[in-house]
Amino acid sequence: MRHNLIATFAAVLVLAGCGGGQTPAAAPPATGAKVSSTHNDADVMFAQMMIAHMEQGVDMAQVAKAKSTRQDVKDFAGAVDATQRDELTTLKSWLQTWGVPTTTDHNPNAHAHHGGLPLIDENTIRNLGNLSGTEFDATYINLMNGHQGGAVEMARTELKDGSNPELKAYADRVAQSRQAQVGRLIGMVNGS
Repeated sequence: MRHNLIATFAAVLVLAGCGGGQTPAAAPPATGAKVSSTHNDADVMFAQMMIAHMEQGVDMAQVAKAKSTRQDVKDFAGAVDATQRDELTTLKSWLQTWGVPTTTDHNPNAHAHHGGLPLIDENTIRNLGNLSGTEFDATYINLMNGHQGGAVEMARTELKDGSNPELKAYADRVAQSRQAQVGRLIGMVNGS
């Protein structure tokens, strides 16, 4: 597992290309925000993948809020939890408006093919809950680094291939906010 964490962190450093600093507040689409009917397969795949992706982010944030020994980690996890819950509600309602399922088959290869990294293995998330102290904090920070880097890549794919204006605007906010979060997480690793 340690090798995977190191590889994930190295990949995130390449994705980030930046250091620490404050994470700008990402304005999620307003819960219940309307979405136009124009959409293509890339829009549907992005929204479905983001739902699965954010559900994992919320799960990890819940564990971090309960187990972290660092206030900055708890604050970060609290912000992820709140923001992503709102985003989940909105994305699910948009997919329902389009009459498509809110889930996909979660095939890691399909996920990667559409610009996202594979979902984090459920055993990894379960094992996170078994850690404590500085080992927990370091593992959570590293997992979230890779996780948020994956969201940036998915958002960039949506910006390139999507057609729905509201979803593309959301993808732009995701790319900016998650990139800033990656920078903030790297700062946490460095102790700043």
